[in-house]
Amino acid sequence: MRLSHVIAALALAACAQAQPAAPEGGWQKIDVVSKPAAISARSGIGARYGALIFRGGVELKSSNPLFGGWSGLEVGADGRFIAISDQGSFLSGTTDTNEAGDLAGVSDAKIGLMRDERGDPLDGKDWQDAEDIALLHDGRYAVSFERHHRILIYDLAKNGPAGGAEKGPPVPQDMAENEGIEALVQAPDGDLIAGREFSATHKPPTQFYKLKLDGSAMTSGPAQVRRDYALVALRLLPDGDYIALERFYFPLLGSRTALMRYKAEGLTGVRPHLGGPELANLKKPLAVDN
Repeated sequence: MRLSHVIAALALAACAQAQPAAPEGGWQKIDVVSKPAAISARSGIGARYGALIFRGGVELKSSNPLFGGWSGLEVGADGRFIAISDQGSFLSGTTDTNEAGDLAGVSDAKIGLMRDERGDPLDGKDWQDAEDIALLHDGRYAVSFERHHRILIYDLAKNGPAGGAEKGPPVPQDMAENEGIEALVQAPDGDLIAGREFSATHKPPTQFYKLKLDGSAMTSGPAQVRRDYALVALRLLPDGDYIALERFYFPLLGSRTALMRYKAEGLTGVRPHLGGPELANLKKPLAVDN
């Protein structure tokens, strides 16, 4: 996943929320209008924010009734992305770049309904509330859901959305309905690392879990000790460390987005701890939201 795409590249605009039946085959081509989205009125491509360099942003709009509510994103090395909606949809498309390699737009977009283990479309917000998507080593995707807390596995390359889901590893059920697994990533050893967004009953607020993909065991990981920030996403870096995307909101202070680097042993070690630097902290007047 290219984190420059996550921080500012895909400000995915929500449209209508009706849920029509999925087309035959699972995927439906849709028209998506993309326009440049600046991160700042005073600076553009190449501007540095902490350890990050802004590489372009786009805002996407579509009249398709399934479009909107995008909450998780995976971008492959070929620029093809899969996004998930908390309204129960998949979006697939290609990130287009200019000659300098900066993000310029999105093309070849298609959309499809997320389905359960029986192959039926997810019914209602309580079952549709997808939060993060993780590309697995074998090419399948794991998707975490809250409200009805669970992980489902999708083989989109083989079956498309119409193929339905496989049951993923069990997750803790002691979470409030809107405090579920917000971040999901597969570790090099094949286990899933899952981070819950927030818990009013745990201090520090964010708890990590290491889940066996075959469901044979679950181990609890370290608590996040970061001040007043909530976990949004986790991704694995080539050197084995992890990137964490976090958000902050307070009415008088507004929204902030932070990017942290966690050492591998901080999430998977015998004595887990969350060391590592803050790579960037973005706040107004930059283009950030909650």
